[in-house]
Amino acid sequence: MLNEIICDKFNTKNQKISFHQGLNVVLGNDTGTNSIGKSTFLMIIDFVFGGDDYIEKCSDVHRNVNFHKIKFAFSFDDEIYKFVRDTKNPNLVLRCSNDYSIQQQISIDEYRVFLKEKYRITNEDLSFRETVSGYYRIYQRKNYNEYRPFQFFDGEAGEKSVLRLLKLYNLYSSIKKYEALVKENLEKLSVYNKSIKQGFIPKINKREYELDKKEIEKTNMELSSIASDLDRDTLDIENLRTAETRTIKNELSIIRSKLAKYENKRNRLQFELAENISPTISDKDFYESLKSFFPNVDTKSLSEVDAFHKGLFQILNSEVKQEIAELDILVNSCNKEISDLLKQLDLYQNEKELSKVLLSKIENVVSHKKELIAETDSYDKLKSLKDSKKQSEERLEQEIGTVLIQLQNRINVELVNINSKIYATEHRAPVLNLKQKNYDYSSVDDNGTGTNYKNLIILDLCLLRQTCLPCIIHDSLLFKNIGDEPLENIFVQYTTFSKQIFIAFDRLSTYSEKIQTTLENNKVLKLGDDSEALFGFTWGTKK
Repeated sequence: MLNEIICDKFNTKNQKISFHQGLNVVLGNDTGTNSIGKSTFLMIIDFVFGGDDYIEKCSDVHRNVNFHKIKFAFSFDDEIYKFVRDTKNPNLVLRCSNDYSIQQQISIDEYRVFLKEKYRITNEDLSFRETVSGYYRIYQRKNYNEYRPFQFFDGEAGEKSVLRLLKLYNLYSSIKKYEALVKENLEKLSVYNKSIKQGFIPKINKREYELDKKEIEKTNMELSSIASDLDRDTLDIENLRTAETRTIKNELSIIRSKLAKYENKRNRLQFELAENISPTISDKDFYESLKSFFPNVDTKSLSEVDAFHKGLFQILNSEVKQEIAELDILVNSCNKEISDLLKQLDLYQNEKELSKVLLSKIENVVSHKKELIAETDSYDKLKSLKDSKKQSEERLEQEIGTVLIQLQNRINVELVNINSKIYATEHRAPVLNLKQKNYDYSSVDDNGTGTNYKNLIILDLCLLRQTCLPCIIHDSLLFKNIGDEPLENIFVQYTTFSKQIFIAFDRLSTYSEKIQTTLENNKVLKLGDDSEALFGFTWGTKK
């Protein structure tokens, strides 16, 4: 438990504050003066328990008081542990001797681990601050929303709050394995989808999957038929040879017919080209010979006509040669096809070679089947991964639902028990309704401010009693609107706990004698105006 807090910046009367088990009260004055340090001191208690909000959310203190050291001591199993935490270096905690001489410097994280160990919080899924922070309800921390009692800060997702509550009750272990399974299935599915996207694994849709299954069945039947014939040694080699050679011979006949056609046309063009060769005699000699028979002939005109004919002949010869060249290509292509087909035909003339052809055919069928199986296996695997993911998510949701029902029943029973001790007459207790991703907490037909804050207080008392939560802090704002009777009984309930409860309260004289007696008996600090304020002065008024 927390034993003491010491600070030389506190007012001279209260530089050392000692604590005890159960209820510890910080009292304000009867006029309810603000800014005297009640909430600030609660923030310092949070600071002592490893919190950071005193540094981050009490800027007015640090502007007016400047850096200061907080000394504090805990007792665990009859042994005293003393520390110092400086607002200038809040991430370090100094471990000290009995007179607060510094012995060791540790990090704030190491200090929080120390507190978790000493308070015997064995839940490995929660840190010390995750365990306590939500239930230190102080004005500056803004975690006193009576409708959202489990949120650590305004706007926190309900799912996160519910999960943390499960951990606080040590009910997370049964859920953890299903969460791990969901995570594992998500990772497997993600890796598989990436492999498909990068082309390492084939991807088909459902229609293609059904077609592949039919094709696999077809190849199975084909292979089964061949295997059956081989087993009975009745494979009809001759029929196979006849069928295959017939196909080859038909192809040969067609190609040879084409070849003959191309060769005939080529021969005819070559003949025509040879027949149309121009005379080798020179034009001059020809015309001289012609004059000896026809002295009056016009050799010039004849020469021009002859030149025209020669030009036309050269054009026609060029076109014929081009066509012959094209026919040569076709003839060569046909000859190659004929040669390839004759080689295939030769294979079927030898039974040994025929077996190779048969094996090649079987190999093609098997290879095709493997491709089909790879595609269908990919589809089946992807579907299996999706199904596993869905099933694990459903199982997780089912497990969480079962655990939440058990937990809310356990809490609601205790709420009824505590609530019955708050009122002299029967009043409806608040009801907690837990869901996987959200929750609600309220009283049926009674949503007054005082009732709602009373509900918040008794919920904290329920958790303090049922869980490893080591202590709670309640600021004065929680008590403002609660009636005298329930408030009186709330303080009585506080005193039934051996775990420490820290509260701030003011205007004590305006309440019942029983309330005054209870709070005075458990007072650890009394604050007032000016020199009686926490730091010996106030800074809220203009000087």
